[in-house]
Amino acid sequence: MNFGVTRKLMEFVPFAEMTVIPHLSAFSLAAARLGWSLPDCDCFSIHGRPAANLETFVQPDARLLALTENASTIAEACRRLVKRGFGESEITVLEISAAIPR
Repeated sequence: MNFGVTRKLMEFVPFAEMTVIPHLSAFSLAAARLGWSLPDCDCFSIHGRPAANLETFVQPDARLLALTENASTIAEACRRLVKRGFGESEITVLEISAAIPR
């Protein structure tokens, strides 16, 4: 219920009429892959949102987990880090690619 559709559905369907089956989140999976403690990270989405939203989180020694939309969103995030003086920051891009059965 971080960034999923359930939050939106709850605006129309009473929670008592729902069954929510939790699943691993992209944030949990990324933190586990990186060996980071999730409470020590700032988690946010710039998927379908302005990349400028990451500006709030940029600071020394920050651990940022950002959901992005595509390669251009990642490039924009990198441009913003460089502009703010964080050009030496380490960036790890994790993606899931799945073959679609035909």
